[in-house]
Amino acid sequence: MTLDPIQLRVLGSLIEKEIATPENYPLSLNSLANACNQKSSRDPVLTLTEAEVRQALHTLEDLALVAPVHDGRVPKYEHRIRTVLNLRRDETAALCLLMLRGPQTPGEIRSRADRLYTFDDLAAVQATLDRLAARNRGEEDPAQTGPLTVQLPRQPGSRESRYSHLLGALPEIPQSHAAKAPSFSLVPIGYVESPLKERTNAPRQGSDGAPEAWVVINPDVQQGLSKIAAGQQIVLLTWFHQASRDVLEVHPGWNPDMPLTGVFAARSPDRPNPIGLHRVEVLEISGNRLRVAALEAIDGTPVIDIKPVLVQSADF
Repeated sequence: MTLDPIQLRVLGSLIEKEIATPENYPLSLNSLANACNQKSSRDPVLTLTEAEVRQALHTLEDLALVAPVHDGRVPKYEHRIRTVLNLRRDETAALCLLMLRGPQTPGEIRSRADRLYTFDDLAAVQATLDRLAARNRGEEDPAQTGPLTVQLPRQPGSRESRYSHLLGALPEIPQSHAAKAPSFSLVPIGYVESPLKERTNAPRQGSDGAPEAWVVINPDVQQGLSKIAAGQQIVLLTWFHQASRDVLEVHPGWNPDMPLTGVFAARSPDRPNPIGLHRVEVLEISGNRLRVAALEAIDGTPVIDIKPVLVQSADF
């Protein structure tokens, strides 16, 4: 069973009015249209015509979720969802809120449910949602109709997950730009062998008196060294494995007299993604090992890529 947004609004409005204002229930077509279009306790706010509401009612009648009541000159309508889906009062209230206001956290459901059902605490709301989500799983019960709620993926910056009903299509989940960015991993292609064993003893830049070092490339990617020759300038990209990744401002050159500067405007190894950039000269090649001059990376530093220096450009 998959209901469209108008059918869900009609059904949710009937459930709400039966519980909250029983003296005015069942509802006439005009009263039901007003209930569907009210601006409070609705998300999104709709502007439905009586013709649209009537069409939704016809479909819901075919599904036995709504029935007309002929007790006067004006036809009225009532829902039958509790009977059709074999729902408890707390389950009916939770589904009603999800139909009328979209995905919500357990805390939001509890705070908005007072007129429909009083949940003792968040644990009671969670138990209701879990029970609706677990219907007809691992059991053969003809009175059950499958899961009726689902927990949605937690959105970036949110402390709680939201829940949605499964009587209609799942909502589109808005995501931040960062959340849409593809995840990826870096696999080192080698590592540095250097007499520099501690970060505190390493020079800041290669030009500050850094020693020679060996760059050892993994055998499975050794073929990528083809055409690199002694005397050539290359750029090593490394991963500063001892760097702090939660630093966003530094004193340039570790000089406390210098004003704090954003790491993206500095060459500090401490940064969110501690990638090292080293322009070095190849002194010797021996199989999968490159001896290079003036490399400030410490012993064991992972190497993540090698690129040639562009001789026709000042960039590297």
